[in-house]
Amino acid sequence: GNTQTKQQSLKPSLRPSHHLPRHQQSQSLQASPTPPTTASTSRQILSLAVPALAGLAIDPLLTLADTAFIGRYAPTSASLAGVGSATALLTFFFFLFSFLTTATTPLVASRRAAGNLKDAEDVAGQALTLALL
Repeated sequence: GNTQTKQQSLKPSLRPSHHLPRHQQSQSLQASPTPPTTASTSRQILSLAVPALAGLAIDPLLTLADTAFIGRYAPTSASLAGVGSATALLTFFFFLFSFLTTATTPLVASRRAAGNLKDAEDVAGQALTLALL
């Protein structure tokens, strides 16, 4: 009898929180979040960083490919000079308009996280409209 009572008192209570004393009610409402592990955080960071780095590497890689092909197959050096001028202009506009992704991504993400899917779609639509202008 007495051992069984001690074991029952050690088991967690399954009573609803409104039956608990007031100081335990607030504790039962607080969730104890489990912090993410270092490995899962690293994987999440890599899953975002690798595509971002690939996106940033596209412009220099295309410039390198253009320069290599024109340098190899163009009949005159004027063609290579033209590629250099066009590359400088295109790179300028690439970085000038890259602010759209930098500004839009956190705005859409914060609205989606708050559950405002309509607002997130509106922001994404505005960014696409601005990009097309």
